[in-house]
Amino acid sequence: MSRPSRRTIVRTANFAIVLVVATGVGYVVLEGLTGSPLLHRKVEVPALRGMSTDDALQLLAERHLRGRVADEVPDTAVAAGMVTTQEPLASTRARRGAMVNFSVSVGQVFAAVPEVAHFTVERATAAIINAGLLPGRVDTAVDSTSFGMVIGTSPAAGATARRGSAVAIIVSAGEAVIAVPQLDGMTLAAAKALLDSAGLAVGLVRRTDQGRPGVVQGQRPAAGSMLTRGARVELIISEETP
Repeated sequence: MSRPSRRTIVRTANFAIVLVVATGVGYVVLEGLTGSPLLHRKVEVPALRGMSTDDALQLLAERHLRGRVADEVPDTAVAAGMVTTQEPLASTRARRGAMVNFSVSVGQVFAAVPEVAHFTVERATAAIINAGLLPGRVDTAVDSTSFGMVIGTSPAAGATARRGSAVAIIVSAGEAVIAVPQLDGMTLAAAKALLDSAGLAVGLVRRTDQGRPGVVQGQRPAAGSMLTRGARVELIISEETP
């Protein structure tokens, strides 16, 4: 039996080399296209905390890993929209193409209600907004604090509330009782101005044909009576002559 020629041996060797190289290239290409860990190689999982979702997914792809947002969780230390935790953990090794699950922060969910007692309503409103909350209704309550100044909130200062929720502002209505001033002989406009300055208001106005026209002839309750702030005083006004 004749031996194969040198040319045949060289051709056979070259073919074997080409086959090995082609097989290796095929494995690499197929792995890149499918993400399948055909070569069973492991890569180090990168740290994702503090990264945006897009940046985290891009970094994982560069490491031949996959990723997905598994959950959204509150986190006071990580800004909303950024990665906060991951599984597998950073620096561990995983097969190429493995899935990395990570959670995204929704930021700080709760905020503390600020102390705004003795503030003006405008200043209290600004403080509530700066705390991440919204100013709600304005209520009044009898209090020794100066009229119109804030005496508290609901929820109270120091309580925690969900960010963006409303906080009611409670404003002082002044002292509990006010002495009714003497109004007899005043015009309706003058009586109203005096009651307003005292923290009271004009109530029912009755007309009479007695007395000097256009002025107060009587009042109820009488001068010196004690009323709560905002209470109304009934007046009797003589009709003006045509």
